[in-house]
Amino acid sequence: MARRKKTKVRRIYVKAKKRRSKSKGGVMNTVIGAMLYGAVRERASNMLSPVTANIPAGEIADEVVMLGVSWALAKGKVPFVNKIDISKKIGKAGVVIESARIGEFIAGKGLGGMTTTGITSSVGNPTVF
Repeated sequence: MARRKKTKVRRIYVKAKKRRSKSKGGVMNTVIGAMLYGAVRERASNMLSPVTANIPAGEIADEVVMLGVSWALAKGKVPFVNKIDISKKIGKAGVVIESARIGEFIAGKGLGGMTTTGITSSVGNPTVF
């Protein structure tokens, strides 16, 4: 039996195209998440008040606790709730809102009373920024 001649096989490599994943809902989903966070925040804060009392963060203990809860929600670390699609958007909105509240406290009280509501001029009329 004669040996068969080996031939080189040409391989064709196809460059994979990058696919863009579109976020579901876009901006409107984020707005809805922020509205739902605002609607639930007071109730959740009242439910977490025993935990808040044990946090040595002074006046911003409530914001610190709610920031932690929002972060866990945004990362999908809360059991049963992480199956809901919009729960991560609610958590992200909560992280942004609570971070803004903590920043407002730091700017207002932590840095010597610097506020953005206005300054008093020599005449006595407040100038609003």
